[in-house]
Amino acid sequence: MNQAAFALRVAPGGEDMVPEALSSDQVIIGWAKAEGLLEPGLAWEQFREIVRNAYYVDEPTLRKAGAAGGHMWRFIRDMKPGDLVVVPYGAEFFVAEIAGPATYDPSKLEADSAYRRSVRWLNAKKPISRQLARSALLSRMKIQGTCADATDLIDEIKECLTLVARGAAPTFQTDLQSRLVREVLAELHSGRIENYGFERLVGAVLRGLGAEEVRIVPRGEDKGADLVATFRVAGTFQQSIAVQAKHWQPEPPVGPEVVEQLIRGIEAESAKPRDGRHFWIDIERSASGRRAVLRGQRGPDRARRRRTIRQAHRGAWNPPELGGWSAWAPHGLLGIGGLCECHWRVAHPSMSSRVLDSSRNPEGAPS
Repeated sequence: MNQAAFALRVAPGGEDMVPEALSSDQVIIGWAKAEGLLEPGLAWEQFREIVRNAYYVDEPTLRKAGAAGGHMWRFIRDMKPGDLVVVPYGAEFFVAEIAGPATYDPSKLEADSAYRRSVRWLNAKKPISRQLARSALLSRMKIQGTCADATDLIDEIKECLTLVARGAAPTFQTDLQSRLVREVLAELHSGRIENYGFERLVGAVLRGLGAEEVRIVPRGEDKGADLVATFRVAGTFQQSIAVQAKHWQPEPPVGPEVVEQLIRGIEAESAKPRDGRHFWIDIERSASGRRAVLRGQRGPDRARRRRTIRQAHRGAWNPPELGGWSAWAPHGLLGIGGLCECHWRVAHPSMSSRVLDSSRNPEGAPS
């Protein structure tokens, strides 16, 4: 049976009964004087007539009796064990899972709270901020009536429970940014990106990171670097970065020749660190998942630097794991006077939110 969801105001007769509902592990609805609604053989017309005779006998039409009867019908007939119930409460809301059938407690007649259902309150009975809810769920919680179907919003309800369990607090801005990133990456994978299109995009990113000048290397002059960017560090030192941009596909796999191209481009464009320090990107696995670490090794001799980058590639760096478009700049920026502080975001799906870390003297760096 498919799981359903409902929005329910727990305020029979206008009285706030949410605290009692929480303490008794129940949800509560009004119209307590309409006794006999639990009879399973009642047709809709008979069900509505009981409500009308108890509350709206002097009304000239069935409009009010029908509306009230609809709320009670959803509470008694439509809700099933396992369904979710959203209970609005000021700027927050609670979520419960129906645990049993509707019941009638005559001792609660005067309080207009005789009709009840046992529930299991989720999120440890703690309220959830409405700021976590999407607009459709917010609108449903603003209903004027007592009980409304919310099955079409069950994914949004579960999302709120997931977010609060993770301690996440997304906003419209972060949701929009995440969607834009996904759309851009999807377009980069399969869109009509023209010749030099990705290089121009990487160039725009480099300028956003503070590059004073970004030059796309013409195909005829390409010795391994697709772009060369010039940065000014601390307003004094000028440093060049060579960037190799590649489009990753499952077949053929990205091989060590990509690193070789980048090394040749770095050397051709004189984008080497001044203090001889050599850097590469290393993909590691940790308890929280995959992370990228910028490694370093001092090596003034060119052959040693080449050997270092090749060994790093054969060891832990596996470009196919990155997936999608990537822009790599493992040389240059960090090599001025031992400066080893840099944060660099990688433009590919699996690590779009990861940050590359740097280390002056990494343990286990290949020699």
